[in-house]
Amino acid sequence: MSSATLSFRGIGHSYVEGEPVLREIDLEVADGEFVTLLGASGCGKTTLLRIAAGFLAPSEGAVFLHGEDVTAVPPHRRAVNLVFQRAALFPHLDVYDNLAFGLKLAKVPKGEIAGRVREALELVRLEGYAHRRSGELSGGQAQRVALARALINRPEVLLMDEPLSALDLRVRLEMEAELRRLHRETATTFVYVTHDQHEALALSDRIAVFDRGEIAQLGTPAEIYHQPASALTARFVGDANVLPGEDGLTVLRQEDVVLRASSDAGEVPAGALRGTVRDVGFRGAGYSYVVQCPQLPEPVKAEVPSDAGPPLGIGAAVTVSWDPALTRTLPGEDEA
Repeated sequence: MSSATLSFRGIGHSYVEGEPVLREIDLEVADGEFVTLLGASGCGKTTLLRIAAGFLAPSEGAVFLHGEDVTAVPPHRRAVNLVFQRAALFPHLDVYDNLAFGLKLAKVPKGEIAGRVREALELVRLEGYAHRRSGELSGGQAQRVALARALINRPEVLLMDEPLSALDLRVRLEMEAELRRLHRETATTFVYVTHDQHEALALSDRIAVFDRGEIAQLGTPAEIYHQPASALTARFVGDANVLPGEDGLTVLRQEDVVLRASSDAGEVPAGALRGTVRDVGFRGAGYSYVVQCPQLPEPVKAEVPSDAGPPLGIGAAVTVSWDPALTRTLPGEDEA
């Protein structure tokens, strides 16, 4: 039997008369682990989450909780809870009754319900909000209540489907910190779906990068970022430059590109390429550049710190270079 809390074995799924959205997914999530399913829209990650929750039966394969096959077990009988993209609170109930709803259905004693609601509100730092209506909550507060409602039933696995995507940037960053804290304090197993690479890198113990219904790569955030297994992963996580090389493809992170102002008549340093700035954007801590080099089939992207000097303008002549030791070689895309 598997020692994993949640296991997917040979999961495949197709909708009626459609192409498969999942193909032979094998994934084990350890007890207390935070695993993120990362990928573009339509890659199958949300379908897998719905299968884990029991809202969708896979076309093939099985789902296990602590080694027990739960593929045919209905959602309300699985020790999992799902948090959706939007909070979906009951508008006619206050926060207390939203949190108590599931406990009442489970016939938990009234005195215990009050204690668990209080604990849940403390956990998400919303003490004093018990009698607020859902319409009186901000987006971030409503999503905290949704998290508390999911955690109050003490699930073995908390499933989250892009729970921060509807929030503005400042609240998203605050909620990222809250999710990390909740994960540490509850030791619950988290499975998180997102298309946002920054969220995935910031939150996860491991990331499963999805591509067209398959797991393209599974690893820690550092492994995914620094050791991409494919051009797709390199481009999707960190938006790396993927350039033609002598033995396949060369993966070059934007922050490893060195830009220097040049002149059309100036001598090009050994190993550098001549280029022209085609776009520049201010990113707070630095500038993001797009540089066209005649020798390359696509532009080079570079991130340059603000303290590296005054920004270069569009149309500026530059040289582009990098330390080969900082690159990663991958097979050509037709060979991978």
